[in-house]
Amino acid sequence: MMFVPFTRVLDCITDTRFPWWFCQWKENAACPLDQSITRKIKVALTFDVEQDSGSLGDGRVEKMLRFLKTISQTLGSKKATLFIQSNLIEEYPEYFKQLNNNYEFGLHCWHHDELWGDAVWFVKDRPLAKKEKIQVLEKSIKIFQKHKLKTPRSFRSPNMVINQESLDVLQEYEFTVDSSFSSFKSWSLPYKTKHITEIPVSSLPVPKVSFRFGLPYADYEVVNMGNLARLRQEVWQQNIRKVIQFQTTPLLVFLAHSWDFDQRLFQQMIHYLESQWDVCYVTMQEMAKDI
Repeated sequence: MMFVPFTRVLDCITDTRFPWWFCQWKENAACPLDQSITRKIKVALTFDVEQDSGSLGDGRVEKMLRFLKTISQTLGSKKATLFIQSNLIEEYPEYFKQLNNNYEFGLHCWHHDELWGDAVWFVKDRPLAKKEKIQVLEKSIKIFQKHKLKTPRSFRSPNMVINQESLDVLQEYEFTVDSSFSSFKSWSLPYKTKHITEIPVSSLPVPKVSFRFGLPYADYEVVNMGNLARLRQEVWQQNIRKVIQFQTTPLLVFLAHSWDFDQRLFQQMIHYLESQWDVCYVTMQEMAKDI
């Protein structure tokens, strides 16, 4: 019989996406959308540069290296933010040096099996102690500086799990943007605290029902490469429209991983955005200045 830690069970109980929080589903589903026509939007194209398959990977990086070789040609003059698994810089510094002047570099931890929040039901990784978080930040920043790369000021944790202790540590090391929070947990996002601006990856404001463990589950579909591949084109286009209509300040934060990046689907999304809105591509740091 497999033992499941109580902390992960507790997280499952308190996760508002499960049916015992049905009233929260109804509240989010009832949220009105702004039907006014918005022409100008800010779009942050963000990429998690990590070992292939993230926490499920075995350390291979073939897809990651292919992504780094081709991303400049794909993006052209568009601004973007790369959240980098920092141990990869030590192994492949030249790949990152070639991109250093073109894009914002953020930090995506040292290894992808680090948990920067409390234990969660969907990840088996062990939460880091505060001392370990400090060691990761110091080691990572030194690697950026050693290879003369821009010091990161934006952060995204693996699996997008974070707690207040982690935010306090990030603040101590002069990070000013975090993108680890799930947008469905608070519709006031993005928001600015005293020193750190929280900018999550955009997700659909109205939940769709799917199933986990045989139970109905509120799925707030994220604007990411995985959903571009999984959903029909008209569905993900409708999702983007709903996300933008829901925002007080029209903005969109898109996520792709270096290992799931699909150039054809990405260009389809870019074409759709530019055909519907006057798009301004910004880095995460630039987006934070306007919040």
